[in-house]
Amino acid sequence: MASVRYVVKGQRVYPRGSDSDTITNRPLVPESPPRDKAVPNNFTFGLDIAGGRYRIDQTTRERFHAGKREAWYTRATVCAFDGKATQQATPHQPDMPPELARGLQNPDARIITGNVRAGVLAYDYWPLLFGHGIIPTWLFGPVPGARLRRLPEARTLSVAGHAHYQDRDCLVLRTRPMRLGIVIYDEYWVDPERQSAVLRYATYAGGKADTDLEMTYARTALGWLTQRWTYTFRPNGRTKFYNQMRVQQTEFNPALDDETFKVDLKPGMIVVKQVMGGKADNPVQPPLTARAYYEVEDDGGLRLLKTQLAPERHGWPAYVWALIGLVCALLALLGGRLWYRRRAASIGAPAG
Repeated sequence: MASVRYVVKGQRVYPRGSDSDTITNRPLVPESPPRDKAVPNNFTFGLDIAGGRYRIDQTTRERFHAGKREAWYTRATVCAFDGKATQQATPHQPDMPPELARGLQNPDARIITGNVRAGVLAYDYWPLLFGHGIIPTWLFGPVPGARLRRLPEARTLSVAGHAHYQDRDCLVLRTRPMRLGIVIYDEYWVDPERQSAVLRYATYAGGKADTDLEMTYARTALGWLTQRWTYTFRPNGRTKFYNQMRVQQTEFNPALDDETFKVDLKPGMIVVKQVMGGKADNPVQPPLTARAYYEVEDDGGLRLLKTQLAPERHGWPAYVWALIGLVCALLALLGGRLWYRRRAASIGAPAG
């Protein structure tokens, strides 16, 4: 199979009292939301397996906070990777709050070139990847392009035991633990008798499953593929949300031409183009090296609005580097935990 297209429908549920203070992480008083809040979460996912390209058309409802005011609005997002650039378009909708009005702070589209790590796929889509033998880890994620089908290195995996799950006998595999202030590792519950289908995936941090994906499969003409899943995100042991998703339609080897993997830019849109540095194999957030803002004109051309270059870097004396190294060593224990939380939240967030 060279390509596949899925139509997926479901919902995202924010449990009662799941909101917390952004500084203390303590539950808000009074509880927010006051009751479980379910919003639609539907998307179409086209994947060029051979080329590592993808396109996601997703529609959901998002929540906006401004002080004590809360508003829900429609968010329609297109994310695509064409082999070179990561593209994301989120056209403004009539029910968007005025704080999200179109402008340089809230562009309609982003086009990112340079480091392909900018196009890493969020946890929302991992269950579909598992069905095609694409096995990401929390540290590296599913990087598009030639790296998409890269498997975890055998030397980083170990057998943690066996488990009975979904009436199946599973082999439990773990990645090598990393110590970043807390111990972090991936866990895969694999069904050896069904082409090693991953029935459960979890990221453990400090002994707790921050991210939990539970999949059910169906036999198809091309093997066992994911049909349903639940994705739960619970940083610090508290569930922030969970997705309940189901595949409605699967198309094998659809015709996906080059235009499929490009977003539509319409007149009046504000577009930001970014160039990311760094290396795709480095899990650290890629550095921004250049950014420019444009407005799409009636003829489809782009009119430059603003250019922003990365700050120049200057050499520092050796004693400054030594001092920085000492400070970094002292902060590593605390900083590692914070870095993991932020990274988990960024991957956990939907594309867009």
